[in-house]
Amino acid sequence: MIIGEWGEGMLANNRNAVALEYRVLDTGPAMMLIDASSRTFSVSPLVGKVLDRNQVFKLELASETFALADVILLNDGRVSELMDRSRP
Repeated sequence: MIIGEWGEGMLANNRNAVALEYRVLDTGPAMMLIDASSRTFSVSPLVGKVLDRNQVFKLELASETFALADVILLNDGRVSELMDRSRP
C-alpha cells in the first residue's frame, strides 16, 4: 500500500510504501508487515519512501496500515476471494 498525503499539489515525498503479507492459517486469516522493497510497486513514482517492517513500527504507521488493510479486505470486491478462502 502507499500511505500518505494525496490530492492536488501533494508530492510523492509525502507518501510511504508499506507492505503486508496475508495468509490463511488454521486459526483464520492473518497479516504481517514485510519489507516493501520486495514488492514491485515500491519503485512507483507515487512513492516517496519505501519502508521496511521496522520503519513502519518506528514511524507508528502499523495501526494505520492494519486498519486500512482491514477496511480494504472487508469492503473491496476485488479482494473478496481472500475473505471467502478464510472461512471454514
